[in-house]
Amino acid sequence: VTSDDRSDTSTVAVIPDGCDVNTPTPHNAIFTLLTPCSVSLSESHSVSAAGVELSIRSGGLSTLATFDVYAPTQITLQVDDATLNRFGADDGSAIAASCSGAGGRVIFPYQRTRMTALVDGFDATVVVQFEIVDRTVAEIGHGRLWNLVQGKAAGSTSVNLLGRPNGPSLGITVDNTQVFVQEMIARVVTSVAWEEQPESRL
Repeated sequence: VTSDDRSDTSTVAVIPDGCDVNTPTPHNAIFTLLTPCSVSLSESHSVSAAGVELSIRSGGLSTLATFDVYAPTQITLQVDDATLNRFGADDGSAIAASCSGAGGRVIFPYQRTRMTALVDGFDATVVVQFEIVDRTVAEIGHGRLWNLVQGKAAGSTSVNLLGRPNGPSLGITVDNTQVFVQEMIARVVTSVAWEEQPESRL
């Protein structure tokens, strides 16, 4: 009777004893290497590198991890409308400064706008978060509304990328000049069609 366990494999997580890095330029310009073996990047790291090699050691064993680091050269913020005006009522009067909506949510009578983040010319909005400098003037949405700016009170503020207070930044103005709804069009979905027919699960 023989036994062969060469086909039985498993993965075990261990904490490395340490690691060595091999980069084409000093790695401090590319990333920060933390003890025992973690790589950290921040806005201070502005150098891209290809083929970075990280030699990881643990209990007499070692392995080599190879990866690339991409540092954007230009990040810009865009907004559909940088001036958020106050809504006026049908009779021309001013709407209340705020009111409570469903679930106790406070609603403000000012326009909204959407933010866009461009990284080296590509739309990276879905992988970033935004923050408002003065949240008494405007606020940023949450969840699926993460890039929606809502005016709250007349004034000026700016929008930054979350965690990057030194830029990029974009100014937002909330103005009491009233705007009015000119037209509303209701659309009802009457039919749908698959762009690509899914496989049947039956």
